[in-house]
Amino acid sequence: MLTEGTAAVIEALAAARVLLLEERYAHKYPYDWRTKQPTIFRATDQARPAAALLHGSRAAPARA
Repeated sequence: MLTEGTAAVIEALAAARVLLLEERYAHKYPYDWRTKQPTIFRATDQARPAAALLHGSRAAPARA
């Protein structure tokens, strides 16, 4: 489950002497109705039309 990762993060913070406070908190994450496991969201690039292409320019803008 998620407890192994939590313990590893707390241990790493304590070892680095930057852990200020540790307390239990019940998060209300969305759960999958079939597996009863927390749903994990992943950030992805979104497809958006380039403004220069919408206004008739043939050159695509440089990506940052």
